[in-house]
Amino acid sequence: MAARIVLETDVIEVARPPLLTYGEPGSGKTSIAQTANKPLTLDFDQGLHRSTFRKTGLRFDTWDEVVEFQRGGGFNDYETIVLDTIGTLLEYMGQSIIAGNAKLGTRAGGLSLQGWGVLKTTFGNW
Repeated sequence: MAARIVLETDVIEVARPPLLTYGEPGSGKTSIAQTANKPLTLDFDQGLHRSTFRKTGLRFDTWDEVVEFQRGGGFNDYETIVLDTIGTLLEYMGQSIIAGNAKLGTRAGGLSLQGWGVLKTTFGNW
């Protein structure tokens, strides 16, 4: 494929742009996310109840539950997926990675260097 020039005046369509909202607890990040088109909040931190404009949410206790829900087409009816919070989601992924291969963990229970690589790939592919 040859290179193609994209001019500053060209329209670049982005159907689902990723957005990260960062701020102190209680600053309204989840409430703002609820104003998106047809949101589904994956409530990993169990804090959706504090949202002002609360819409549909799901609470998961493991990464494997998320994968199973997605395989069943659970995300199909929503236009926006809200991850609340990404930190806890990554902890769940890490736990699943170690459960699947103990060599990807450390004695202290965290991810090894190789485990962090698997986490990066797993999240990127998801």
